[in-house]
Amino acid sequence: RATDGPDVPYGGGLTTEVLSHSSRASHSDLAHARDEGVLKQGFLFPVQSFTLAWSRKRRWYRLYNGNLYYIPSTENLDPQFCCDIRTCTVHARSPDDDAQGDGYPYCFIVLQANGTNLKFQAENEDELFKWISAIRRCQSKWRLSSRAGLGPGAEVADKSNASLLERMLEANPLCAECGAGEVEWVSTSLGVTLCPDCAISHRKLGSNISRLRSIYMDLWCEELVSCMVDSMGNQQANAIWETSVPQGWTKPTDTSSAKLKEQWVTAKYKWFGFVDEARVTQEETSDQLGEAAGLGDTAQVMWCLAHKANINAASNSSTDKSKKSALHRACEGGHVNTVLVLMQNGADLFQKDFNGRTPLDLTTQTRPTNYETIEKLLTMKEQGELL
Repeated sequence: RATDGPDVPYGGGLTTEVLSHSSRASHSDLAHARDEGVLKQGFLFPVQSFTLAWSRKRRWYRLYNGNLYYIPSTENLDPQFCCDIRTCTVHARSPDDDAQGDGYPYCFIVLQANGTNLKFQAENEDELFKWISAIRRCQSKWRLSSRAGLGPGAEVADKSNASLLERMLEANPLCAECGAGEVEWVSTSLGVTLCPDCAISHRKLGSNISRLRSIYMDLWCEELVSCMVDSMGNQQANAIWETSVPQGWTKPTDTSSAKLKEQWVTAKYKWFGFVDEARVTQEETSDQLGEAAGLGDTAQVMWCLAHKANINAASNSSTDKSKKSALHRACEGGHVNTVLVLMQNGADLFQKDFNGRTPLDLTTQTRPTNYETIEKLLTMKEQGELL
């Protein structure tokens, strides 16, 4: 039996029988697990694209207190942290759908909040669905406990910004993609609130398109929530991204399948399938982006980005040889929300203008309105504190 340590939650409880060649625990082991709050435990094969089938080794995994742990070996029974299940999404993976082509059956994917994913293979179909069910039950249990009255003093991770988060939810109570009422995620780059199903589709787009944050689990930057409330939101975003839906396409509803939701989200943001056809070149759109950023016109900035403007294009016209990017211009104008939108969409923090100044250098030298806030946000982004 393992010894419980101060830094290892639920370290004990694995008997010799549980770690025997059989993956089935005894009735006493399972009863013990339930008493300790373990939602699910058993053998899984971690699947990696570079791992040969004959060299794969199964591990004993345990779902406990919102986290997934694994036991390294029979010699080392101290549970090792794998991931925080509460911040993940999970779905089954068919061998036919696997782009890696490994062909393993009974697999499921755990998509993490940072955009990476973990793939596991269960021993059989029954175990596959039990694991998925246990993970979703864990997430539902946590959400119910964390939703007790959103507002001041609510059970959200970021209590200091609870009132702002409440305002954001009041303005955007439904999922921007399917209209579901249980919104739990926000795409801070696109400015929309999302249900768990559509958040999975957004996560598959990649963080270069959609940056996700949890309303209930993440700590927020106050200025970022304020930007969502004042300058972004579902209505504004969809007015840009859903202007021209082609015949044959129908927006999904909350009862639509996950596949239909994913197809909609992919066509909408990855292929720019539903924006209006602006008869302008990318160079012209990029020029418009710089102008809008300088004016603090966040709505026009979002429109330009949805029409494939180069976010890091430097001004080099006959009348402006400053080599300033849109982020330079937003900083110079003191437009906090515009700076945030550009940074969340991948603006280069280290791009230099004609005089060799980065956006932070320019802000420090010129000291525009709100320069202290902008300096703070640029520094946070540079240090990885503003995701």
